[in-house]
Amino acid sequence: MKKLPTIIKRTFYTALLTGLAAVTLSSCKPTYNPPVESPDTETMSADTPYDIDFIQINNDVIENYSETDRAKIFPFIKNLEVDGSNDPKSVTLTLDIADNVSDDAIDILVTDATKMIGYEAYMQDFRLTPSDSESFGSFYDLYDYTLKVTQGGDTIYDQTFETSDGEGLPFDPSVDADTIKESLEAEQEAQSTTAAAETKAAQ
Repeated sequence: MKKLPTIIKRTFYTALLTGLAAVTLSSCKPTYNPPVESPDTETMSADTPYDIDFIQINNDVIENYSETDRAKIFPFIKNLEVDGSNDPKSVTLTLDIADNVSDDAIDILVTDATKMIGYEAYMQDFRLTPSDSESFGSFYDLYDYTLKVTQGGDTIYDQTFETSDGEGLPFDPSVDADTIKESLEAEQEAQSTTAAAETKAAQ
């Protein structure tokens, strides 16, 4: 079983960002279509106990990875599940990944999904702060986080972070699906510009 890296550095993934676009694995992606429910838009008082709906978070995260651009960016997800408890406060992300996917790509997926869980929790309780490019959000200041990743029957990660006790997450929140998408769009624009220039020169 592999231990998580101390920190995921943005520069470590520069070469990987465009490479993920070429992934052509014919893996089975999540197909569950969750019902659409409105998030709690009321800001509760500070002393109200947190009551996160982890079934809804699971549904929303699955939907994001099966019905949005993330399905194209991370086509190697075979199964994904989010489970959690409000007493004790904890959340678990379980991923099963197709074979022949690099550790770097898996780490980016883990970072992206971790941020998404924090954001979906914020959408249920606005006392929390959302995840962004600089932070995973305050959800992980309250809830401990367990990560389980398997690939081809082997356990890649199985680790619990006692984030409620101040243990931080060893990921770079700036490296996620949006980073990859922006990189791919920039490369496509550069290729289009080059092709246009070559066509003009040939005329």
